[in-house]
Amino acid sequence: MKNKIKLLVGEALRENIKDSSLLEELDKAGDSFRIISNVDSLDMVSILVDLESKIHDELGINILITSERAMSTKGPFSTVRSLTDFTHTLIEEENSD
Repeated sequence: MKNKIKLLVGEALRENIKDSSLLEELDKAGDSFRIISNVDSLDMVSILVDLESKIHDELGINILITSERAMSTKGPFSTVRSLTDFTHTLIEEENSD
């Protein structure tokens, strides 16, 4: 499941980042790519909304990544790895309900 989430995170990033040099950096850095340092707030919102939509379309699960919990959690949008882990946690919690 985590690999699928990582792929969806990567797709959302690639579809919403317009700067080719950032896309190259994403490819080089992989899981360590620093999202919050490299995208502006409008692009970040687009990435997260797109990711929520992809999760719903691909996995049939509705989650809200941009929740109050996300804002109070340390760094869920810092890197590809932290966003993948946070999203995985939300999906696991939704599946257990």
